[in-house]
Amino acid sequence: MLKSWEFQYKSFCFKVKGMMFNPVFFSGKKGLKFVYVFGWYGTETVGDKFILLSLINLYYQKYGKDIQIIILSVNQHVTCQTVDEFLSLLGDYSSDLGFIDVVRSNVMVKDFWGVSEFASGSDLVFGGGPIMEDAVVFYWNYYVKKLKKSLSFKMLGVGLGPCQNSGFFREIDTLASQAEVCVLRNRQNENVLTCSYEVIQDLSLLCRRYIARCVDADRVRVAVNLSDIPYQYLRGSSSEEKNVVANFVLYLKEMAVQDQKLVFFSTHEMDRVKDSYMGKLACDKLGVSAGFIGDSMKGLIEVGMSSSLVISMRFHGMLIPFCLGAPVIGLDYTDSGKLTHFY
Repeated sequence: MLKSWEFQYKSFCFKVKGMMFNPVFFSGKKGLKFVYVFGWYGTETVGDKFILLSLINLYYQKYGKDIQIIILSVNQHVTCQTVDEFLSLLGDYSSDLGFIDVVRSNVMVKDFWGVSEFASGSDLVFGGGPIMEDAVVFYWNYYVKKLKKSLSFKMLGVGLGPCQNSGFFREIDTLASQAEVCVLRNRQNENVLTCSYEVIQDLSLLCRRYIARCVDADRVRVAVNLSDIPYQYLRGSSSEEKNVVANFVLYLKEMAVQDQKLVFFSTHEMDRVKDSYMGKLACDKLGVSAGFIGDSMKGLIEVGMSSSLVISMRFHGMLIPFCLGAPVIGLDYTDSGKLTHFY
């Protein structure tokens, strides 16, 4: 997390940047709904990819092909690769050719910081990824306030992280209170917000709308997502993290998992190497060998379709297989986080 002085400095810089933001509005094509989507995009996080694809599907269900989705990304190249991954996934698993055509032809990716022209009457959607202790929220408040003159603002599927700064709480409250629809994907820190909002677990629960050709394979293995505890959740020394593998292995032994075919998997690009390493440590302690499935949408669907049991420390590592019919067990590394509230 940012130190206090760093947070104050970044907050000031983003406030100034927000004050200087001057959007220009134009008349969009009649009968065409423009939707500007901003979230945790530009990183390889499988769960947020499913959130984004589900969000696009929501608008497709409402407007059909009369939509133009503009994804505002901090890394256009990576997000364009994500759209290509959507098309590959839908080509294998979806029977809705109209939706595939919309993703292919009606979705574009633009640089978040480079977009200043917006179609009047459009939707601005914050969806996917966490709102954590990041000073950029001070910019978002100016950004949204100015765009709300001509756009409808919605927060769909946004998460609340382990925030600690009181000034940040006030900014999040202000931002959420500006939204016409505010759907947060976990209950964590709900006491922070005074505004009215709904709580659902996650938009990616809607993935079965577009994953239609899911033929159950033989469920012959146990799939495990063993992750280190994210730094912002660690309460004490690094010894807590070192104990994760040992405690997890004891849990697996109690379930006699070592006697079954085992595979480890990851849901985050940033955690892929660490997850693979921790899986190897667990295998050494169990005295077994196991495969590893990297972080991809197809990989997570494969986990969901071919596993007799999925054990996951990551939320989407549990949620997507659950949607695909796999029995799931979630291990929460917080007192009452997303995995706990899923049940």
